[in-house]
Amino acid sequence: MPEGDSLARVEQRLRPVLAGHPLTRAELRVPALATLDLTGRTIRDVRAYGKHLFMEFDGGDALHSHLLMEGTWRAISRGERWPARAAQVRAVLETADTTVLGIDLGILDALTAAQVAELTDLLGPDPIHAWDPQEALQRLVARPERELGAALLDQRVVAGIGNIFRSEALFMARLNPWVVVGEVPPERLKQVLDVAAGQLRDNATRASRRTAGPTFRDRYWVYGRAGQACPRAHGRVAHGLIADPDLQRGRVGGDARDLSAVARDVYFCARCQGVDPATAAAATAQLGGTTPGAGRSGARTSPRR
Repeated sequence: MPEGDSLARVEQRLRPVLAGHPLTRAELRVPALATLDLTGRTIRDVRAYGKHLFMEFDGGDALHSHLLMEGTWRAISRGERWPARAAQVRAVLETADTTVLGIDLGILDALTAAQVAELTDLLGPDPIHAWDPQEALQRLVARPERELGAALLDQRVVAGIGNIFRSEALFMARLNPWVVVGEVPPERLKQVLDVAAGQLRDNATRASRRTAGPTFRDRYWVYGRAGQACPRAHGRVAHGLIADPDLQRGRVGGDARDLSAVARDVYFCARCQGVDPATAAAATAQLGGTTPGAGRSGARTSPRR
């Protein structure tokens, strides 16, 4: 599941093979870009910001992509067999030595320099590339009526946090995902922001994402562990759903009318995060889900996609 750390690793892989190299082939396999010919142009830089990737050309215009749930960028040697079916490939960029494939990309579009600036200005601070904890806190408290677990997913608050880091940070900070922002002291909000930002930075250079301690058997403290023992309390990890009208899949914010369409997984320990199981179950049921693990026992639940 791509989050800000995933995009930082994509940046690290693609910058050496694309930046400063003229494109000898450029196929953009989406209807809106079918007539755009980038052959011969040189990518000046490859830059990630939050969950967005920008391949910038001289003049500031850029090829912009968002991976959503399944997308990826792969770099292979020219002539090497593709690691995906042709139908999955949305972009083919080649230099003299390297083929770069955009596979199952959720969003691929071409932006002017002004459009790039407009998008990044709307996004919150990026913990990996441009972290400003005070700005993040100000953006978070600007909407005190929002549930904390949903607000942390809003890319206008912090760019790069997704389901995994949100669940893990709330657990580590012992905060209820369904509490409204205005009921949490500022120092506790700062704590959860710092934890999430630190996790993203720590994982930006790791081959395999991990938020749990090195001696813990799983990679995550709570994410994906519904029904299993809480690593801290004598309880079980539970799974629920949370949503917010301002969340829209793949973009910065939005006006989605059906909350179930933007519902996101959240994993938590009711005991050490102060969650009322009945409240969590009711909120989740409204979004078409259940809360395994919230009671005395529960089955393991796979993350919702």
